[in-house]
Amino acid sequence: MTVIDVIRKKILNDMVKAVDPPGRWKVMVVDDEALRILNTVVKLSDLTDEHVISVEALSKGRQPYPDREVIYFISPDPTSVQRIVDDFSKPKPPYAQIHIFCSAPLPDSLFEKIKRSPASDFIRSLKELNVDFSAPESHVFTVDQPASLKTVFNPQSPSLQNYELERIGKRLAAVLASLGEYPYIRYHDPSNGLKPSTNAKLANMVQVELDNLSRIDKNFPPPSQYQRAILLIIDRSADIITPLLHHFTYQSMVMDVLGIADMTYQPPDADAVVKLDQNDVVWNQARHWHIAEVMEYLGEAVTKFTSENKAAAFALNGSGSSLNAIQQLKDTMAHLPQYQEMKTKYSIHTSMCSDAMREFNQNKLERLGQIEQDIATGETAEGKSLRLSLSEVLGIMEDSRILHEDKLRLLMIFLTVQNGLPDADRQKLLDAARLSLEEAQAVHNLSMLGVRLSASLMGKKADNKGQYGYGMRDRGKEFKFENTRYTPVLKYMMEDTVRNMADVNVFPWIREPPPSELGGRPNTWAASGSNAGTTVPTGSMRSKASWANRRAVVSATTDGNSAKGSQTGLNSPIPTENLRANGPRLITFVLGGVTPSEMKAAYDVMKDQQREVIIGSTHLLTPALFLDAMKDLHRHGAQRPARPSARPQQSSQPSQPPPQSRYPHQQFDPPARNNNNNPPPQQQQAMPPSTRPSLAARFAHHTQRPPNARADSAPNQTIPQPRSRQGSANRDEYDRPPSSYSQQPPVANRVANIEARMAGMSVRDDRPQYGARQEPHYGGRPDPQYGGARPEYARGQEPQLPPPPPSSRYARDDRGREDRGKDERRHDEEKEKEKKRGWFHRK
Repeated sequence: MTVIDVIRKKILNDMVKAVDPPGRWKVMVVDDEALRILNTVVKLSDLTDEHVISVEALSKGRQPYPDREVIYFISPDPTSVQRIVDDFSKPKPPYAQIHIFCSAPLPDSLFEKIKRSPASDFIRSLKELNVDFSAPESHVFTVDQPASLKTVFNPQSPSLQNYELERIGKRLAAVLASLGEYPYIRYHDPSNGLKPSTNAKLANMVQVELDNLSRIDKNFPPPSQYQRAILLIIDRSADIITPLLHHFTYQSMVMDVLGIADMTYQPPDADAVVKLDQNDVVWNQARHWHIAEVMEYLGEAVTKFTSENKAAAFALNGSGSSLNAIQQLKDTMAHLPQYQEMKTKYSIHTSMCSDAMREFNQNKLERLGQIEQDIATGETAEGKSLRLSLSEVLGIMEDSRILHEDKLRLLMIFLTVQNGLPDADRQKLLDAARLSLEEAQAVHNLSMLGVRLSASLMGKKADNKGQYGYGMRDRGKEFKFENTRYTPVLKYMMEDTVRNMADVNVFPWIREPPPSELGGRPNTWAASGSNAGTTVPTGSMRSKASWANRRAVVSATTDGNSAKGSQTGLNSPIPTENLRANGPRLITFVLGGVTPSEMKAAYDVMKDQQREVIIGSTHLLTPALFLDAMKDLHRHGAQRPARPSARPQQSSQPSQPPPQSRYPHQQFDPPARNNNNNPPPQQQQAMPPSTRPSLAARFAHHTQRPPNARADSAPNQTIPQPRSRQGSANRDEYDRPPSSYSQQPPVANRVANIEARMAGMSVRDDRPQYGARQEPHYGGRPDPQYGGARPEYARGQEPQLPPPPPSSRYARDDRGREDRGKDERRHDEEKEKEKKRGWFHRK
């Protein structure tokens, strides 16, 4: 059962069909979050078939149905709950009975609010569905946390990071509970436990959630004939190259060059918006193909369809002879619905391919893609080692034909692969690319993801990626297209996990499976896969189809009719009914966003290894979204507004920085202070389902565990602790600050920052009264006489001086008033002499 099937089953069976009023017909009212979930898995016709006469928005005015029962499908939001209460605070109730279904656990405060409201007299059922996640594809899910990159790599405070990770962990646990999985959890830790790991923190949170759920819900996990699944948690720092590269599969190009991030497309000659999802047969089949294959497929598919469909043949050839006109008309009418549907589909995808290829040619993506692949893999298309000098990269940065955003992406790829450059060379690249302030900041923010920007004084150091280094396994491999040589690192990690060949030190377990699950052999789980035991080829043998090179991509015209040849070897839908019998299901979760190419990699692993693979993340990631997140990664506070859905037409020259921004780092926002270290008060913390009884348990006791249930739940009081290894013993990984906190800006930037601050300061002619000791700050001059640093104030700005500190001179009460007057006059005389001598003439 796929992720979409799980959500669909919960909505239709557990919610819609469960409400069966006497009159059969019912009304559904949804809020914005619930409507988003509905749109991903069901159609309006599915609800109509289950006797739903109307689906209305909770936030708008609605027609009352006093004789009908209503289904309120809402998120646990105070605004949605208040609107339900307001509906039944009127003199005449708008509905006869109420059935409330929450997409996520309902906080106790909101539950009590509903219980005390007038609506409580009309409630017949109240249930939590735990479906507060999205399923854009059959084996892809997201927990809808687009700001997770900052949560992981630059949190405002450790407590806020724990709060955000807890929200992600709860939603991930809801996904696993909906799938009926109680998996073994492992996470990526390239430091071997020597540094704090956010992956480890999230993995422990998910384990605690599932353990508590298993203790509370006697039916979790449900009985199953299959082995327990594996949950693999990885963060975005494992592969920074993939979100920056230009990928030339159909889905990647549509989301990148056309800017379609929400998977909706509006044809230029139509007013309606088309949704690209599993219901689109062309999209469902061809989204992971190379763009050249898609264009060739469309040309052949249209030709085949027009020859086989009677309505299409009738439209092209007419009615024919009069003897067969009646029979042909009958066949035409029978095939007319299919003809209209497929004609629309082929027209839409032909238009999308034409737009994508137009952007491909205008933005010189052929040459740019080849350079990106060479840098990412470390070798040329001919298999030779790459020797790219700094002057060649500078020439690319100065090329006016390349879009400015593409230059930024190429520069970030080059700096990531180089693993450290001298500060002078890096500055040359930044100057040649003519980056704006926030774009230069995006480059500097790569250090927060573990990228080494400055070269070490002791020479270049190797990174900590080991066998998962960029392009390490891509060298010498066969490829079908020159611009698809790079393979996402995530694919190799999933392959090693499926084949049980992942290093335990790099991918530690929260609870290691027993030997009976592993089988005691390294390749036990891969024995049934088609590629079990195979090795990566090390030679330079390369096999290509006759048209599978970069010239074939360029020569393909935008109408899709020039590509010739059969479609043998193209991907076909993968049946997943029997894949779980081959071994445990692999569920991969990427903290910080997942790209379309990594989604394709999960399907490739599933096809090659004959094992079911589900990939999930905090959100879907495109290059534009990744660049925006990198520009804001250093900030604490409000995020930048979302980009428009279409890719903007940008000039090759960026907007010039303002004149006063001589030092780019002066514009960087400083970290905001967080004095209370508490979550935002406006966000209500819902009590997790694993730490409180469900809604049903508030009215009735739980039933006992059935005899046939799997007895593999966690111990009653055992809570997993972070793994202790060398260098991390007796240290709580929940309390240690992330390693990114220790990242410092380059020395040249810090020196320039100090010089800029000193240049903006001016000197006063006098000094603070009474000679009180002041705290030193930038620009202060030492004052030995008063034992501290004399602060310097700008001209015309008088400081607000505190009253004179008590001392033995003024605090003694046994001195006479005459003596105190002499002391004051003497002090005033010394002050006048000091002014006459001047500030810099003191001895």
